[in-house]
Amino acid sequence: MTDIDKTIIAGMTGIDKALWFAGRDAKTRVPVVSDRVELANRLGLTTQAIHNFVKQGFLPRDRAAAVNAMYGVPLAELVKPVA
Repeated sequence: MTDIDKTIIAGMTGIDKALWFAGRDAKTRVPVVSDRVELANRLGLTTQAIHNFVKQGFLPRDRAAAVNAMYGVPLAELVKPVA
C-alpha cells in the first residue's frame, strides 16, 4: 500500500475501508464489478446485505472477522462500538 493509499483510507470507517479494498480487487477482474458486488461475493452475501451493513455502519462479528482476514481492516473498526 502506498502512502497515498494510506492517506485516502485514514479518514474512512471500517466498512468503507473494506469496500475500498474490495474495489481494488474488483479492478483486476474483467468485466469490472463494483466494490459492493465484490465484497458481497467474497463474503457469500447479497449486495443488499452489504448495503444494509454500510447504512448501519458496522458488520456482524462473524463477517467482520472474515473482512479482517481478507483485508486486514481492524476488527474494532468493523464491529458496533460498545457504548
